Formats: sequence, structure tokens, C-alpha cells
Amino acid sequence: RFIPRTRLHTGLFIALALAVLIYLLLWKTDYGYKMRASGASGRAARYGGISVEWYLVVSMVISGAFAGIAGAVEVAGVHRRALEGITAGYGFSGIVVALFGGLSPIGIIPASFFFGLLIVGADMTQRLVGVPANMINVLQGIIILVIVATKMILADPYLAERVWRAWQKRGKKHVEVEA
Repeated sequence: RFIPRTRLHTGLFIALALAVLIYLLLWKTDYGYKMRASGASGRAARYGGISVEWYLVVSMVISGAFAGIAGAVEVAGVHRRALEGITAGYGFSGIVVALFGGLSPIGIIPASFFFGLLIVGADMTQRLVGVPANMINVLQGIIILVIVATKMILADPYLAERVWRAWQKRGKKHVEVEA
């Protein structure tokens, strides 16, 4: 442990190194390009001669290996023994962090620090004020909804225009009521 009485250990540096490694693999190699193409549009990648199924399996193997490394580092670095429920809820948090980080290996680094602060803050708030720490799950759900809704609106110009018009009409109704 780097700082006494904390959970900070070498796993942080391992995670940072793996994030950089995956970034280099995905964005600086032909293999990564094919993997991203397979994930973005399997039909187009197949048409381009890419074996989508192969890259899907390889990406799952890499993801599983990273999850195993994370679990091993957590057990070896913090608890020094295997405990039941040691990482309860981390899978869902990982999805939220990935979305918040823009699905980029480099973007997940600041996103994971942000969510780490949220989780620690929720625990401290529960101890000091009595607010349930599970409120962080509600916040994560809201963040997912906002990110997905924003991406949907930005991806479809017609939908963005409809949302903007609805927002303007809403504002006009409030002005008329006040007058």
C-alpha cells in the first residue's frame, strides 16, 4: 500500500498501464482497427472481409483477462484473502465508467477517478449524515440515462431539432404565464 490505512496499491499503476496498452492496441494497430470496425458495425466489417466473430471472441477474452487481473490485484493488494461479495456492484459501475469515459481506454481513467470519488463520498455521507450509500446506484442510473439520451439526440439531427423546438415552446409557455 502506498498510503497507510488506505486501499491505494500497485493495482492503480497496473490499471493505468493496461489502459494505455489497450489504447495503443485499439487505435494504433491494424488489429485494433479491425476490432473497432467489428464492434461498430458487424455487417459493414463482414462486407469488408473482417471476421467479426473472431474479433468478438478476442475482445471477450481480453475483457475477461482484465477482469481476472483486476480481481487478483484487489484480493492480493487490499484484502490479502478471498472474500464473498468483495466486488459487489463493480460490474455495473464499470459499464457506467466506460460510458462516462466515452468508451475510450484513455477516457475511462478520469471517469474512474470521478466515480471512485462518488463511491467514497457516498460512504462518507452515509456515515456522517445517514443518507443511504445506495443512492450512488440511482446517480449512476441517471448518468446512464443522460448519456444515452444525449447520444441519441446528437446522432439524429431531426430528433435534436424536435427536442429544441419542444424546449423553446416550454420556455414560451412559462413567459406567457408570468406576464
